[in-house]
Amino acid sequence: MKKIMIILLLLPIIVRAATEEYETITDALTDPWLDRSSVTKLIIKDIAGNDYISENSEWKYIRILDEYFPNIEELEILTDQDIPDVDLVFEENGYTLKAAYGLFYCEEWNDSTYLYDNKSSMWIKHFSAPNVRYIGGDAFSISGIESVYFPSVVEVADYAFSYCHYITHIKEEDFASLKIMGHAMFYCSESIISAKFKKVEFVSDLCFYRCYSLTEFDILEAKIIGAYAFQFTNLVSVELPKATELLGGNFAYCYSLRSVSIGTGFEEETEIKFKDRVFGENITENVELTISSNTIPKPIGNAWNYRIAWTGEGDNYDTSLYIWKTVNYVGIKEYEKTDNIYYLGDNKYMIENAEIIELYDIMGRRVEKNTRKR
Repeated sequence: MKKIMIILLLLPIIVRAATEEYETITDALTDPWLDRSSVTKLIIKDIAGNDYISENSEWKYIRILDEYFPNIEELEILTDQDIPDVDLVFEENGYTLKAAYGLFYCEEWNDSTYLYDNKSSMWIKHFSAPNVRYIGGDAFSISGIESVYFPSVVEVADYAFSYCHYITHIKEEDFASLKIMGHAMFYCSESIISAKFKKVEFVSDLCFYRCYSLTEFDILEAKIIGAYAFQFTNLVSVELPKATELLGGNFAYCYSLRSVSIGTGFEEETEIKFKDRVFGENITENVELTISSNTIPKPIGNAWNYRIAWTGEGDNYDTSLYIWKTVNYVGIKEYEKTDNIYYLGDNKYMIENAEIIELYDIMGRRVEKNTRKR
């Protein structure tokens, strides 16, 4: 009698991640035939309302979509509406903050602990909005976002991506049209390694403050860099070919910085203004500086631009010059170091020769005279 051996091959069941598209969020939430547990990505064409608290507005459902779709990770919206600014809810007294609601951000006051409970969405990993032109304040703050795609956005409001600890790279195409970066846009988003912005002209105060992992930043069109914008980052090099104004504390505590290029995009003489300890103390001595022949003020040896800092007494300020490791020039073959007249800014001029340095105001009155020691 022959024995027949039957071998059963147990093949793994492959569950395909589902992408579902709906006209509105309400349609997605009320579809009776949809297996919501299979959905990992939703595409929504239109969104009713323009805030996060009104009864008929659909924006408030975005933050809690995981309550309806337990495996969702990605959302794409095709509306050309602005993403609303954060909504603040106060007690009846009008000044005690009860809650704050953004696109994915939420904090609510807890009467038991006397603290705000963080209820921001950690489920969101990837977000795309190809037609949106404005991102409201706190939209993604404290969320689990890892990547975004906003090719049409021109302006981003305050704290929109603050405390986003899962973003590592911002690619040029992610914000291809962005011009204005809102106050503290990436504040304390500690995992960002690189960020590239093709058209940004204004970098806000505190924009990348305490982004400790940031080593690369591309903002070639930027004209104004706000106060403390890059403080406590790990930048190695900075290129600002069109920047005309750098506010206080921009690159303070950036101890990895080794190369700075400023003003190399100017086609005519342009003044670059520093305000209040742009680079902090002892940083520039390790930095190679590159500037254009059209940059004002002109360097004096390895000294260039003012380190303006309050001394702590009355109206007294330290206005000593920054000392750089080296100063390189773009646009001229050889830089003449003697018998030149330089405009230092603030209506001050300097005449330099082999023996003395004399500082004059615009009326020709001598302000300062220092005899050089050989």
